[in-house]
Amino acid sequence: MYIIGNNIKKIFLGIMLLSIVLAAAQTNDGRRYTSQSVLATGKWIKISVDHSGIYSLSYEDIKAMGIEPQNVRIYGYGGGLLSEDFSTPYIDDLPEVPIDMQKGADGIFNEGDHILFYAQANIIWRYNSEKGTFSHIRNHYSDLGYYFVTSKSGSAKQIPTMPEESGTVVSTITSFNDYLLQESEIKNEAQGGRVFYGEKFSRQTPSHSFNIYIPNIENVEAKMFVDMANKTIYKNNIEVNINGVKIKTIPLKKRPDNNYQVLEPTNDTVTFVPNSTNTFNITLTSTNPSLEAYLDYFEINFKRELSMTGNELYFRSVDYIGRNQLSKFVLSGVDADTEIWDITDRNNIEKVNTTLSGRQLSFVANTNELRQFVAISTRKTFPKPNIVGVVDNQNLHSLPEADMIIVSHSDFLGEAYRLAEYHRAKEGISVNVADAEAIYNEFSSGTPDATAYRRFVKMFYDRSQTQGTTPPKWLLLLGDGIYDNRGIISGSDEYRKLLTYQAYNSVNKIHAYTSDDYFGYLDDNDIAMSPSASLDIGIGRLPVYTVQQAKAAIDKTIAYIDNKLHGEWKNRMLFIAD
Repeated sequence: MYIIGNNIKKIFLGIMLLSIVLAAAQTNDGRRYTSQSVLATGKWIKISVDHSGIYSLSYEDIKAMGIEPQNVRIYGYGGGLLSEDFSTPYIDDLPEVPIDMQKGADGIFNEGDHILFYAQANIIWRYNSEKGTFSHIRNHYSDLGYYFVTSKSGSAKQIPTMPEESGTVVSTITSFNDYLLQESEIKNEAQGGRVFYGEKFSRQTPSHSFNIYIPNIENVEAKMFVDMANKTIYKNNIEVNINGVKIKTIPLKKRPDNNYQVLEPTNDTVTFVPNSTNTFNITLTSTNPSLEAYLDYFEINFKRELSMTGNELYFRSVDYIGRNQLSKFVLSGVDADTEIWDITDRNNIEKVNTTLSGRQLSFVANTNELRQFVAISTRKTFPKPNIVGVVDNQNLHSLPEADMIIVSHSDFLGEAYRLAEYHRAKEGISVNVADAEAIYNEFSSGTPDATAYRRFVKMFYDRSQTQGTTPPKWLLLLGDGIYDNRGIISGSDEYRKLLTYQAYNSVNKIHAYTSDDYFGYLDDNDIAMSPSASLDIGIGRLPVYTVQQAKAAIDKTIAYIDNKLHGEWKNRMLFIAD
């Protein structure tokens, strides 16, 4: 009896521990959301950037926006693709961006002065520790990154100088790991999925050449990752020529002979030692030009001398990751105005303590983990962001809990509010209506991203879990959508009212699907679009792309609920069987 009782205790404790683990894995913490967006008050100007890097706004630029230059602030986190994994860290609303005020000799920010800040566009790079290489992630919803400019009293978030590292320096770093990307977004053969292919290889264009200027390339092993697709049911080959030398022949897999597979992808790695110090002249040639193929992209990981070129130089080193040691970086070719910023955490950028000796700038850093740096010639000229326009005050974060959420394109907001008011009056349903653009502003830094819709709905779901209230039951998307979320294909703008979730597959018409189910996976531990996850809300879409269509759809919805049309149609049924 004692043994049995002890086992029962163990089983009971095991169940309790499992429950605690499951609860921890599915936190859905509603307290992570602010109750008031920063956009709720003040004047805001939306800006955009087309590449990641250092940007400048002059005193005069800021004043022309109607913003007080002395109290300028920048908010946002740019255009990187939002994580579809909700167990990863999440940035709520808009964080303040660190800025560097270049005030001049008088120490006052006035005419002739400017601010510098780092901005993230739509491509981010991730380091794979197993491969020791970097790969890119493109935001397939937007080609730009967005930020917001305002003014507030008090001190703006300046870029501070980090404390100087102390200890014994083990290694000296005079070269760094770099990477480049060649990717053209031209055509989606499956007319579905998130991948657009680029250069076409055919009888008319059997080869494509890419001449890329990169100074100070080191003659050490480099890796080129090539992603291509074969359109034919026959095998084909692509010859890779770099700087006049044939490096490799890539065999392309043949496409299966069926009506659904439109392309067959091939991924290959080309390893080579650069024979030039400042260029990659790359030619890709089809050995059978009568067979069509496409280039998706190629990336090259390589090493460069740590020598200043241009107005800004981005660098990092993976050589001593995991060794928990101090390393000394030595950057040559600098001037007296060169600064080093640590941009590893873009929301908390810091200046690095440096030592200048002649034209060499050195600093010490712990290289146990990957660190990202940028060297800046602060007196040089930097690009200005594009001014999008004034943003009206908004505060979606303050909306109350609701049974139904309507996400609408701005063209159809009138019809969305009409339907919402009908549900409130007729059925006692609480409804929140939100403009898709406003959702982007608060939930994806102003950058179009379908995950922003999901994050918006999840805010209400999480709050209900924390407060013990009823979660939202229905999500209505009011607006048509298309696989081309960025308007790459001519003529797609008419139908591109709301974003659509697209599968990763763009080579098979069955698997290159779109689905609004994606917006209904709201638990932290849900793996969206996987069999293991379950929907947490009912989802529907009215695929309208004109105001007339929206009005007709809402009229029909209301008429169906009112149920005033009685007739023989109610006794007719249609069965479809397989």
